[in-house]
Amino acid sequence: MLCESLPEKVRVFGEFSEEVMQTESRIGAIYLREGECLNAVEHLKAVMNYRHTNKQKLIFRSSASICKNSSTARTILALRRRAIRSKI
Repeated sequence: MLCESLPEKVRVFGEFSEEVMQTESRIGAIYLREGECLNAVEHLKAVMNYRHTNKQKLIFRSSASICKNSSTARTILALRRRAIRSKI
């Protein structure tokens, strides 16, 4: 259901809106719980790209936010490695 609503949310709110990024994050988390690492990476990477783009626009950032972004990046790398190993 979330995947089906994503194109409409992009149309209504815009590709890099907070609403779309929350949906992408939820979809990625669901795929992660189901063990579908490649699908999870696809959606979580979209969130990371959004955060990276917006990070340059922000002047003040909390250290918690920075830690959260690096934690997400580490998670994506770990998922990629796991997905590559499972294909072998």
